[in-house]
Amino acid sequence: MSACVGALLLGLSACSEDEARPAEPTSSATTTSASPPPSVPSQATEFSPEGAAAFVTHYVAVIDHASKTGDVDELGRLSDPECGGCNDYIAFYERVYAEGGWLRNRNWTNGETDLWFSSKPGAEVRARTSLRVTRGEVKTGADATASTAPASSEVVTLGLRFESGSWIVSQLVPGDVE
Repeated sequence: MSACVGALLLGLSACSEDEARPAEPTSSATTTSASPPPSVPSQATEFSPEGAAAFVTHYVAVIDHASKTGDVDELGRLSDPECGGCNDYIAFYERVYAEGGWLRNRNWTNGETDLWFSSKPGAEVRARTSLRVTRGEVKTGADATASTAPASSEVVTLGLRFESGSWIVSQLVPGDVE
């Protein structure tokens, strides 16, 4: 897993906030939500700058859902199979939940999205945003000790492609890619 993606996943980067420590869950069994992943907003299906920006916000909401439930199906569907950063998130959540771990009170949001949009069919659109994750608890497996992960905020760049009427993330890399 890339160092930056790992830092975001576990919250090892700066920008910690003072928040109350969440209570330890009473069961060591994997707890997943029966809730479905967030629905794609209609604007996020548009081939436009506004549609691309709405899709980025939706993609971050899907990362948030996967982190809380271990359900990575929608995250995988919205990610190109060759997207290394995307696959890092998917593999991490699959492993943590398969091994009886969990992430609690880690809420993912994104900041303003800057776009480099091309209206040329098949062209990659570049989006830069900040990923913000609140402080919370992480337990990486049934036998692992729960730990507090600090809040974090990191700039990431996403490559987006519009295929068959929907957006897909083709790249997810730390920092601002020129």
